[in-house]
Amino acid sequence: MDLVATLQSELETLRSRMKELESENAKLSAQLSNCSCQETKEKGNGSVMKNGVLEGHGKKKNKLRDLGYGAMMHHSKRYVALKVMYFGLRFYGFASEAQMDPTVEGEIFKALERTRLIFGDKKELQYSRCGRTDKGVSSVGQVIALFLRSNHRESRGDNKYPGENSIEESFGLLISPFNEKLTM
Repeated sequence: MDLVATLQSELETLRSRMKELESENAKLSAQLSNCSCQETKEKGNGSVMKNGVLEGHGKKKNKLRDLGYGAMMHHSKRYVALKVMYFGLRFYGFASEAQMDPTVEGEIFKALERTRLIFGDKKELQYSRCGRTDKGVSSVGQVIALFLRSNHRESRGDNKYPGENSIEESFGLLISPFNEKLTM
């Protein structure tokens, strides 16, 4: 008889706790329905406020502008090759794979993004790599190539480094494109 009474009291305790949780759930649901943080509100000027962000006339916003990359598009850039050496004990290889982090390639891109030397995706950067390693393998001489921001002006098409002169400029010669004669 004692066992039956104990089970009935536990059942009553569980029923009362269930009622408490249902009432608390109802209160939280009411608070959530009054919350405007996830709702879309339309302003008087036709712009839309969505998730706390003002969007003008419902147009999609430029992702690059949102991330602060707009000013970076005006910087000159150059195609460079980076030769990399690393100790692979804490990495899942060189190349970025689907669910494997950290990789050497991923850490390089994080560093380049943090220093704002790159913008855009790998295709826009014309990113390429040669070589790969497996998990835990160290390497010397891995090479990656991509466009990076640069202080150097973009080339004028004459493939000269700053301060480099052509033979004609050095000796004062002029080659006329019309008659191929050298004049001094």
